[in-house]
Amino acid sequence: GHNLKKASKITYNGHAAELCSGSLSPVALSLEFTTDDRMDDFSNVPSGKAPDKMSAQQTSYLEMPIELTMVDGQVIKFKSNGGGVIDRNADKQRVKTSLWLPQIIDVNDVACVKVGDTVIPFA
Repeated sequence: GHNLKKASKITYNGHAAELCSGSLSPVALSLEFTTDDRMDDFSNVPSGKAPDKMSAQQTSYLEMPIELTMVDGQVIKFKSNGGGVIDRNADKQRVKTSLWLPQIIDVNDVACVKVGDTVIPFA
């Protein structure tokens, strides 16, 4: 696979974030980043009863629009399915997610990766 440039600043869904690690394989994009803002504390919510506000916040952090621009100019657009982990206990909130690509690709044919509003260069 190909690694994305660490410390790239990204914005998506109104969140500002910094990439800790990112890699692109023929079938998936893996991202780990910290966000400048963080989710509200829902630790006192009874289990099995996620309030709508909690679900909406999780969605806004985990569902990001992605674009892969290929060297031939083709653009593959997709959204993450909202899977991932949000750790709000660190100094900065940390988000980890892996996204299945909508099709198998040759990573050498990818010119750039756009996460949310930001194009992230390869390392």
